[in-house]
Amino acid sequence: ETTGNITEVVTYVKLGSWIPKPPTGTIEVPSTVYPNDPNDPTKPGTEVPTIPHVPGYVPVGPDGTTPLTPVDPADPTKGYEAPPVPSNPGTDTPINYVPEESKVVVRYVDENGNDLVPSENIPGKVGDDYTTSGKVINGYILEKVEGNPNGKIPSGGTTVTYVYKKLGSWVPNVPGQPTDPIVYPNDPTDPTKPGTEVPTIPH
Repeated sequence: ETTGNITEVVTYVKLGSWIPKPPTGTIEVPSTVYPNDPNDPTKPGTEVPTIPHVPGYVPVGPDGTTPLTPVDPADPTKGYEAPPVPSNPGTDTPINYVPEESKVVVRYVDENGNDLVPSENIPGKVGDDYTTSGKVINGYILEKVEGNPNGKIPSGGTTVTYVYKKLGSWVPNVPGQPTDPIVYPNDPTDPTKPGTEVPTIPH
């Protein structure tokens, strides 16, 4: 009677990793190996790490365009949820960062904060240069600017507000005639100054 030894070979496949790829010159982020399922050696785990925040950039999923979900939507600096482990757990998941979309809102308001003309949006990416300017608005003169009229678009965007005050008028007071005020003119090229054109006052 012969008794033979039976050898059973169990083959393991190396798990892949999440591989964050922040822009050069920002921060260094180590790769994170997919977790093991504590109860089933044939499956990866479901726990995912937090992908770090890089100011001015947003991490995207394997498709290269879909932003990852912030751990705290109100505070992206707390990081982002990593994509789930792929169906082939031996495949790495690269996580690239793309420049964050942002914008500058430009408002033109009177002294009470009422819009005199529709606001403008300047879209761009965080770090892009932007330039704004006041505009000539008939009957009003530019008094001050709130916010930075020029600069780089910050994360979360910014608002630049041009505040105007109402121009006065010439008010002819002709006995027996209705009063018809004549508003001071605008300087056609400088919103901070009234014009120099003088009307003819009726007699």
